[in-house]
Amino acid sequence: GAGSLPFASITSEHAAGHQLNPAESYVVVDPSGLGTARRAPGGVRQMAVRSAREHRVVARDAHPLRLTLEAPKTDYLVGEPVTLTVGIHNTGPDAREVLELLDPSFGFLNIEIRRPGSRVFEPFRPAVRAYGRGGAPLSLASDDTVHGEVKLFFGAEGWTFEQPGTYVVRADYPADALISEKRLQSEEVTLQVVEPSSDTARRASHLMLGTEQGLFLLFNGGDHLVKGRESLEKVSEEAGATPFAPAARLALGRSALEPTVGAQGVTSRPPARLDEAQRYLEKTLDTDLPALSRLWAQEALAEALVSNDQVSEAEAVRRRTIEALEGEKTTSSEIKKFRIQ
Repeated sequence: GAGSLPFASITSEHAAGHQLNPAESYVVVDPSGLGTARRAPGGVRQMAVRSAREHRVVARDAHPLRLTLEAPKTDYLVGEPVTLTVGIHNTGPDAREVLELLDPSFGFLNIEIRRPGSRVFEPFRPAVRAYGRGGAPLSLASDDTVHGEVKLFFGAEGWTFEQPGTYVVRADYPADALISEKRLQSEEVTLQVVEPSSDTARRASHLMLGTEQGLFLLFNGGDHLVKGRESLEKVSEEAGATPFAPAARLALGRSALEPTVGAQGVTSRPPARLDEAQRYLEKTLDTDLPALSRLWAQEALAEALVSNDQVSEAEAVRRRTIEALEGEKTTSSEIKKFRIQ
């Protein structure tokens, strides 16, 4: 409240009485250093990183629910957006109630990252906080899975993987809908991040690594983010063969489906730009983007086409999507819903 605490920091006095759930990660700081922090940010002494890992963690073989964290690949270039798929799988014989709030912005899924050269896992702090109160728990049937996405590339502190090296990611999540101290723990995921080797890829990496670009990718749009949009358009046009292009095209295509208010004096939501959306999204289906990202994008496109009375085109989109993703284990249950529609 005094205006001197860094982002996601609290005093030790507040930490002592802090409610343990929903899980949040924050830095405990020494109050005696706050005066110097106002004059010099480096003056705050970091005492400890409080993590949801300090809560009771359930052994993986002692609970019917399993928390999974998966990457579509292990090798990335600096500036290439890293999005992971998180899942909760019910291995028990009975249905279980779970929270369907798998995005880290809700504050329930705790993500931690060990950076190159470090022995310590640090909390990933999302760029925004989402409101998840009042939602009914999901009844997860036996042998069923619910999935979500973790856009790990951009958080409250900017781009996450700006430096090359080996990163290790892990997650934990409430083991029940009552949000007790029991938490599920995922396996660790190891990612290798390297510098681009070609001039084109280095140029694309430079174009990606900006705040507006990160926000545009994070939110799948934002027409007021002019610089971000222009940079991603250049990546799509000039570096189409690089690993950067699919993520740029995905965000640009989703943005065209849901134009935002506030761009160049626009005060009401413009109509979807369907031709633009199709042009971008048709180039993302057969890529190594996470299967869930591709499925949700094609689903949004199909729904927009139906709303525009282009039913046959929507059906064609659905057929191509099912053919491309039917074998993906992380989208098996979602594909069933997609097929029914």
